[in-house]
Amino acid sequence: IEIDTEEIDFNEDDDDSSLTKLIMSFLSKPAWAKADKPEITFKDIKPWVFSKKNFETYVERVKTLLNEASDAALNDSEIEARYHDLYRVIVLSTAWQESCFRQFRVRKRKVVYLLSYNRTSVGLMQINERVWRGMYDRHHLRWNIRYNTAAGCEILELYLRKYALDRIKKMKIKKTLDDDTFARIVYAMYNGGPGQFGKILERNKKGTFFSSDNLYFEKYSWVKNSQWENIRKCLIGG
Repeated sequence: IEIDTEEIDFNEDDDDSSLTKLIMSFLSKPAWAKADKPEITFKDIKPWVFSKKNFETYVERVKTLLNEASDAALNDSEIEARYHDLYRVIVLSTAWQESCFRQFRVRKRKVVYLLSYNRTSVGLMQINERVWRGMYDRHHLRWNIRYNTAAGCEILELYLRKYALDRIKKMKIKKTLDDDTFARIVYAMYNGGPGQFGKILERNKKGTFFSSDNLYFEKYSWVKNSQWENIRKCLIGG
């Protein structure tokens, strides 16, 4: 099996103002995933290539990776302790929805990194290379699963802390939002940018969710209820 080192060019158009503000706020926080990392070898990649023969051990390995990255992000976070378990569930369910726990796939006997249908987002956490350019190393987002996971955890922490929690507190909403609603808010922004904050609140109020909202919430519910066998549907089928 060979490694495909495909390179992709991206549109360099400016992002919308809300996303720009988000990234500027991110600049004040040193990112673990921005640190220099050694070159990745096939020996590093091989354990993260899924096959039907290693289903259970593979899923447990990825779960452990995601939990370790979540804990690392929380160690540097100001998120209140009562939201830590929710954050961990959000990380696991986001990785499930975004990539079905895959950083790589085998295509024509070559290992390739997972690339979104529109060729913008990569890896386990489907980090958008155009949006987060300058924040993270493009090569390591593609070929280093630990780096990609750390980046996704940092971004989710930022959305939960700065938007879902801080903004809602400032809005002084009379009715306390439950964890399920917080999870929906965080994922909607992770999937569609910070501009989704108000839009997902409106969809939640009306009960008129996008298909992406419902697909994510399905994975979120499965993670909460430890229904890990359901991941066979995408890992074996995909």
